[in-house]
Amino acid sequence: MRYAFDYARRNNRKKVTCFTKDNIMKMTDGLFHKVFDEIAAQYPEFENEHWIVDIGAAKLADKPTTFDVIVMPNLYGDVLSDVAAQIAGSVGLAGSANIGEKRRNVRSYPWFGAASRGKEPGKSFRLLLAR
Repeated sequence: MRYAFDYARRNNRKKVTCFTKDNIMKMTDGLFHKVFDEIAAQYPEFENEHWIVDIGAAKLADKPTTFDVIVMPNLYGDVLSDVAAQIAGSVGLAGSANIGEKRRNVRSYPWFGAASRGKEPGKSFRLLLAR
């Protein structure tokens, strides 16, 4: 979570948004939202906000420029990174990164599109974008 704010600082961003479903997932997403609020208080230079993931996803699809940096639990991030990639042009070109304090996992997914199955012509490009 802190990484999102540090990323915003390094990249001159102005706002960090948290997506959860804490109105239903009270314990797990509730904790995620609570930690977000605690960490956000340590970065007063940034505007911060919270959206319920379903309405946040609709807003992301409608007006992606509304958001600057978005942080969310892994499941929502997996789904919405694909949505954002498609809005930007193609899920097939997007890479993915899961970033933790000590490790990160950056990868591209070659299985999008039957025409490229087994050929992976854009894999190197996707990895460059993911880094």
